[in-house]
Amino acid sequence: MLFACRMASGNNKHSFSAMENLLYGWHEKQLTTLADIRAYEEKQAALLEKAKAMLSAIAIERRPNPQDIRLYTRFRSEYGYTDEVILFAAELAQASANPIAALTVIMNRWHESGVKTLEEAKLSNERFRSKGTSAGFEEHQYSADEIEMRKQRAIKSLEDKIYDDFADI
Repeated sequence: MLFACRMASGNNKHSFSAMENLLYGWHEKQLTTLADIRAYEEKQAALLEKAKAMLSAIAIERRPNPQDIRLYTRFRSEYGYTDEVILFAAELAQASANPIAALTVIMNRWHESGVKTLEEAKLSNERFRSKGTSAGFEEHQYSADEIEMRKQRAIKSLEDKIYDDFADI
């Protein structure tokens, strides 16, 4: 209980409900000893720092949200990428208008093509860049109505994702 009080106050949440939320979360994760709780909290803090480094590499300076942490975890756990590969992809995505979406596209493309290491990622990026406009595709010109419709779909998609994220809370 004292550890929960310290954790809640350390997060600048000085209420019984904040402490209760911590205790309930630990209970749900079946963390029953102080050692288990500390190990879990240390792991979460490290994960938060890694996700923050990923965001920083794409020039986003904010605290990672749950979706950012899930994205980082997918790249590490599901795809098996090292932090170096993730940060390299983030640097490539930095210039994009939507760097998180660009990062996701890059990582998905590498995953689907079997890229595993930093060297393979660099080679894949070079091949992708060398294709550029010489791939024989003409850029589609969208009308103002098409652009507006695409914007509305994108906003709706983001709203749905945000709603889904908060529905779990």
